[in-house]
Amino acid sequence: MSSNSYDTRISHCVNCGEEIDKAGSTAEANRAPQEGDVAVCLYCYHVMVYDINQQLRNPTDEEIKELAGSPDLIHTMDVLSIFKLMRKE
Repeated sequence: MSSNSYDTRISHCVNCGEEIDKAGSTAEANRAPQEGDVAVCLYCYHVMVYDINQQLRNPTDEEIKELAGSPDLIHTMDVLSIFKLMRKE
């Protein structure tokens, strides 16, 4: 799965507070993030959702239910867990 990178409005992770100003997109989506798109913080791996202003927020209970078992999210978290292990070495 290839990905593209997009500059976004500066936002902050709602969990760790790190500044986030870029987003990745799968080749299938091939666009900057839009309202409702999912983001994962590369610092703490917290799952968030973009609002209409490209700001990050926690997912609602309904969104959490929709995300549960998402193949794309599972793949992303698997890749990030490998990245996290490599950073510790």
